[in-house]
This record gives sequence, structure tokens and C-alpha cells, in this order.
Amino acid sequence: MADPAPQKSAEEQAAEAQTLKAMSGEPNAAAAAKPAGGAKWFLIVCVGVVALAAGVGYLAAGLPTLLGRPGPSQAAAETPGKEGEATAPDAEGKAEAKAEAKPEPKAESKPAGKDGEKGITQGGEFTYYDFEAVVANLDEPRLARYVRVVVTLAIKRDSFPAAQGLLDKKKPELRHWLTIYFSNCKLDEVRGAPNLNRIQREILDALNNQLWPNQKPLIDHILFKEFAVS
Repeated sequence: MADPAPQKSAEEQAAEAQTLKAMSGEPNAAAAAKPAGGAKWFLIVCVGVVALAAGVGYLAAGLPTLLGRPGPSQAAAETPGKEGEATAPDAEGKAEAKAEAKPEPKAESKPAGKDGEKGITQGGEFTYYDFEAVVANLDEPRLARYVRVVVTLAIKRDSFPAAQGLLDKKKPELRHWLTIYFSNCKLDEVRGAPNLNRIQREILDALNNQLWPNQKPLIDHILFKEFAVS
């Protein structure tokens, strides 16, 4: 018969239990603690990388300002278009300003007479041809009185082109004749409507005879644009 196994002391039993516990639980705890420690370092590294990237970005954005140069966004906003091109708002503003500044068209002034010549006017069926003022001393003692007359010839419009050339050519001679005519008048002969009507007829006949002798007269009637006796 075998001898019974010797009974282990309390110290031996405690040491054996601690050994078994270490063999069964401690490796698992170490394995669990190890991954936890690796995750912590990974998180620290990620935070550092993000912080570094943020610092680099901030530095890149602020460096041009510190150096006195515009940033990319500011340069894009301040950069104008190509030379000769305008943005849509500028083009519209310029168009509106141009439309407002555009002067109103001036009304064209019609010429006073045919071909716009001075001293020639159109009126109904007649064209009026003015002589320059004629000033002559009247046939009075001491030549104390004189007359100033502006004579106007009335010619049919369809006849005026044929008459104008001859009138321009002989105008000095006709004015001379008018000066002589009035210098032969006395004061009583240039007063009142009857005398003025007589003077009109005499001048009309004389000028037609000088310009178109033995021909159809082209001057229809005579007008006094001015008739002053002093």
C-alpha cells in the first residue's frame, strides 16, 4: 500500500496559486495593455501631424502679408482683366455715361437764301435779292439832309437762277445808279406813300431796262427794306 502524499504547507500552496495565476492571467493583461499603449502613441503622432500642417498653412497665408505682398486671393481680386477689356459692370456704366453725355443734335439752320448766300431769301413764289444800303445826300441847300435806303428785288423763283449771275456781275453799277437817283431827289420827293410808290416804279423800270433791254424783265417788283430820311 502506497504511502499517502505529504500535505503541502500553506506557503507552498500560495506560491503555487500565484504561479498558476501568473501563467493564466498576466499574459492576457500584458497583451491587452500593449495594444492600448500603441493606440495612444498613434493618436499623439496624428495630432502632431495635423498641428504641423495647420501651422504650415497659416504661415503660407500670412507670409506674403508680412512681406508686403498681396496674397493669392487678394491678387486675384485686384488683378484687372486684359488690356482693352472691361468687366460687365464697368462696360454697363461706361455705356450709361456715354448715353447721358451724348449731346442733343442741333437743329440745322436753313440757309437764308438760295445756296445759303447772304442777302438772298426765299418767300413763297419769290426769291428776294437785297442790295447793300445806299446813302445819298438829297438835293437840298447845304446838303443838310440825306437818305438811307435798302432796296430789295423780288424775282420769281423759277427765274432767279437766270437772273442771279447778271445781278451779281452788275451789282456795283446798279448801286451806283441808285446813289445818283436819290441824290437828285428833293426832300419833298421822298416823303409820303405816293412818292414812295412812284420811286418803286421808277427803280423797277430802270433796273429791268439796264439788265434786260428789249427782253422780258425778270424783276417782278421792288421793296424797301429800309427807307430813312435824316
